[in-house]
Amino acid sequence: AGGWASSMMRARMEKFFAILPPVLKENIKPVIKKTAGGGNNSEVISTIDKLFLFSEIEFYGRNKYSVAGEGEQYDYFTKKENRVLENYPWLRSPYRDGSHYFCCVYGADDSDCNSANGGNGVAFGFCI
Repeated sequence: AGGWASSMMRARMEKFFAILPPVLKENIKPVIKKTAGGGNNSEVISTIDKLFLFSEIEFYGRNKYSVAGEGEQYDYFTKKENRVLENYPWLRSPYRDGSHYFCCVYGADDSDCNSANGGNGVAFGFCI
């Protein structure tokens, strides 16, 4: 419940940010991220984040398992070779039809969903 806005992963982003090199931290800009509320709640909630996980649409350019309204695809991910990641990293999009799942990267062409307590990897993003 609460989706990205109240997730433990979002809280951990502050710890990740703290260990980044100072020159990088000085140049990272906070951005508004839109994410569904989770727990079968399709209301899109805005958060301000310096580090974030990508939404399904930001990564794949479509909403297969998530709700609409979570942003637009980043240009970098329009190329299939840039969507090849290991360890099935988490996306910040809650699964639209369930309350215990989040979307994750499954391959260059397909997303999947996994239980929120699954052992997926993390690939966070930031804007400079």
